Amino acid sequence: MARVQCGRCGAAHSAGMWLPSSVGRDDMRGSSLVRHSLVIAIGIWLGVVGLALGASPKRGGTLTVVHGVDISHFDVQSAPGYEVIWINMNIHNSLLTLDKDLNPAPELAKKWEASPDGLIYTFYLEEGVKFHDGTDFDAEAVQWNFEHLIDPKARSAVRGFYADVERVEPVDRYTVRFVLKEPNYLFPLVVAGYRYGFVISSPTAFKTMSEQEYRMKPVGTGPFKFQEWVPNDHITLVRNEQYWKQGLPYLDRVVFKVLNDPMTQVTAIRAGEVDMLNSLSPDLVRVLERDRNVTVLSGLHTTPMVATLQVTRPPFNDLRVRKAIGCYGTDRYEIAEKAQLGLAKPLVSMTGVDVKGYVDLTSLCPYDPEKARALLKEAGYDERNPLRYTILTNNEKQVFANVAALLKEQYKKLGVETKIEIQDKVTWMTYMVGKNRCQWDQTVEDLASILTVHHNSYISEAGAAFNLSCHEDKKVNELYRQIKLAPTEAERQQRSEELLRYMLDNMYWVSVSTSPHFKALRKHVKDFVYQGELRFALEKVWLDK
Repeated sequence: MARVQCGRCGAAHSAGMWLPSSVGRDDMRGSSLVRHSLVIAIGIWLGVVGLALGASPKRGGTLTVVHGVDISHFDVQSAPGYEVIWINMNIHNSLLTLDKDLNPAPELAKKWEASPDGLIYTFYLEEGVKFHDGTDFDAEAVQWNFEHLIDPKARSAVRGFYADVERVEPVDRYTVRFVLKEPNYLFPLVVAGYRYGFVISSPTAFKTMSEQEYRMKPVGTGPFKFQEWVPNDHITLVRNEQYWKQGLPYLDRVVFKVLNDPMTQVTAIRAGEVDMLNSLSPDLVRVLERDRNVTVLSGLHTTPMVATLQVTRPPFNDLRVRKAIGCYGTDRYEIAEKAQLGLAKPLVSMTGVDVKGYVDLTSLCPYDPEKARALLKEAGYDERNPLRYTILTNNEKQVFANVAALLKEQYKKLGVETKIEIQDKVTWMTYMVGKNRCQWDQTVEDLASILTVHHNSYISEAGAAFNLSCHEDKKVNELYRQIKLAPTEAERQQRSEELLRYMLDNMYWVSVSTSPHFKALRKHVKDFVYQGELRFALEKVWLDK
C-alpha cells in the first residue's frame, strides 16, 4: 500500500515520521538546565511563540533581525552558514517542509505518495505559483532544480542526499516523479528538512544571469523577495505581493542587520531598535532573560559543540594523537559547566542527545589526562618534544572563543602547547569548505543542527563538499547508506549506533558538549514558530505595535 501525506486532508505519512524525544534524558549538573529544558518542551509542543490569543494578525511593519556575522553569498546550493540558510528560507520554498513537530509536511508539493517498493516518490504540486521573476513554477522547474543540484559544478552541499535518485521526470505539468536506484526510507524527511529541504529556485534566473549576479540576487517562490544587500551592514527583503499562500505574509519587509559586538546586540534589542536576535551565546542569555520586554527561546539539543580535528595531516593523522586530544584529554563536563554556563550537556557522540538515532557514548571517552599523556608519549610527544598546533574558531558567538580557551588550558595540563586564532565567519568558512579547505589543525564551532544521524552525512561522508575532518574513509559512506536502507525504526537505530561508534573509534568527529540554540525577541513579535536552527519561517509573523 502506498504511503501518502495530504496537505488538505491531513493524513499522516508513515515513512520517516517521528516526534521529538523527551527533553533532559541525561542528568547534568546545574539547575539552570532544568529550567531551560522546561522552556524547550513548552516551545516545541505549543509550537508558536508570542501567540496573541483572540487577536487578529496585523499587516505591515518591518521586522529587524540581528545576525552577528555577514554572509558570503546567496546560492542555495553552496553558500555556507546558518545565517544565509535562515535568509534564503524566506525567499524560497521547499518541495516539502517541516511541521511544528519536525515531521515532513506539504509545501510546494501539496501531497506525495511512495510506491510499495520504496523506489518511486510522486509529488503533486501546487498550481499557479510564480517565481519572483514572474515565471511559472511547475514540474519542469522541479526537474531542473534536481539536475542543477547534482551537477558537480554547482558544488551543492546536499548533493550526497540525492545520490540514490536515478532521475526526476515530469508526469504532467503539476506532477513530478522521483525514481530511486534503491529504497530510501528517510526520503520524505530529506526533501522536507535536510538543510533547506529540496529548495526551489528560478531556472530562468539562473540561465539569464551571470554566475556572480545569480549568487547575489536570489529568486525563489517564497513570501519575501530580495531587495538589497549592503555587505557587513544589512540585507533587506520585501513582501512578495503575489505569494501563492493567500493573505501571507503579514510583514512589509524584513531587515537582517549585522551587529558584530554582542553587547551592541543586547543594547539594541533592549532599546527596541531591533526586534530579534537570531543566535545568542549563553552569556547573552543570562543578561536578556531578566528583561521583561524580551523573550529568550531555546530548543532541543540537536546541535553539537565540536572541537573537530583535521585527520589527514600531522599531527592528527595519527589516531593516538587524536584520541589523546579528542577523547581522553578533553574534560567535557567542565566545558558544559563553565564555557556553556550550565546550559548545555557534555557530549561524546557525534550528534546531539535529541537527534533521532542518538546513542550515549560518554563512557567510551572519560576524562583521563594520564592516559592522554601516555598516548602522546607513544606517538613521540613529551616535554622535550611537545605537541604544538593552532585551534581555529570564528567570531560568530563568544562561546566559541570561551570553549577554545578552556580547551587550551586543559591541553596545557597534558604538556600540549596551543594557540588560538579567531577569524571572522566568512574567512573561517574558507578553511572549512572553501579555498583553504583542510588547511587547519583543530576547529571549534557548533555543527550542525540535524534531524537524524543520517542527516549528518553531508558534513562527514568521505568526498562530501562539507566533510569537515577531511577523512577519506569510504566505510563511513557505506554505514550511512545502511541507515537509509533500513525499513524500520529499530533497524535504523541499530545502524545509527554502528556508525556513531565507528566515527568515535576513529575520531573523525569530536563533540565536546551540546550547543542549545538561543534566540531573543521583543514581546511585540507575534506568531513566531520556534524550530531552533532547523527552520526559520517568517511568513506568519506579525508585529503587535
